[in-house]
Amino acid sequence: STTLKLNKLLAVAISSITYLRGLFPERAYGTKYVEGNTISIVLSYHGLCLIFHFKKFFLMLGCYDALEKSIYESIHLILVIWLDFYKTFVILHLAYFYIFHRSFENTEARVTSADTKKACILLIRKLYVLMQNLGPLPSEISLTMKLFYYDEVTPQDYQPPGFKEGENDDMVFEGIPVQLMVGDVSTPFHTVKLKITTESNRLENVMHSDLNTNESKHMMEPDKEEEFSTQDSNISIRQVR
Repeated sequence: STTLKLNKLLAVAISSITYLRGLFPERAYGTKYVEGNTISIVLSYHGLCLIFHFKKFFLMLGCYDALEKSIYESIHLILVIWLDFYKTFVILHLAYFYIFHRSFENTEARVTSADTKKACILLIRKLYVLMQNLGPLPSEISLTMKLFYYDEVTPQDYQPPGFKEGENDDMVFEGIPVQLMVGDVSTPFHTVKLKITTESNRLENVMHSDLNTNESKHMMEPDKEEEFSTQDSNISIRQVR
């Protein structure tokens, strides 16, 4: 089903971000091979240190539950560090997963399984290039995940597993934020867009890296479709416990 494909894409993309940025120990991941590509996937085995570091894997289960109910429009995966000088959390990286529900008229004939697989592989490849060239992170960082949802279709008492009602968190970028369009993947009934926002000075390594494809070079250009504002970080949504 298309929902299952989206679940797998989210798992691979989030696993890639956490693995390449060194957020969890090596033993928290397993190796998968997809179309000749080696990918590290977050494991959910009981007793793993992942249970301590990643909220018992329930974050992903909460995303799957909300996706199954078709109630959210985006997921934000946020890497932050607390700075006493600012008395607030400062964002290092912000990954946006936008979920669009396609109308019935735009279905099977236009998007094939092969199209979806090809787009997934390209997105993950570009994500790997970006994550490997953003420079090292501080040793003390935090990870949080937030869901934006559709008010008109979301029951007032609904909370995805592992999440709670969001609060107005005041989080900002210390430097100048730049948003990059990594790619998009379409299924017969959904389209997912992945955008990464980070500090402009972290892009220096990316600009000087050996990017051989036009797709990768295009990704490194600031995304002009949607201007980023630090006000976007004041999020009142469903938030990790």
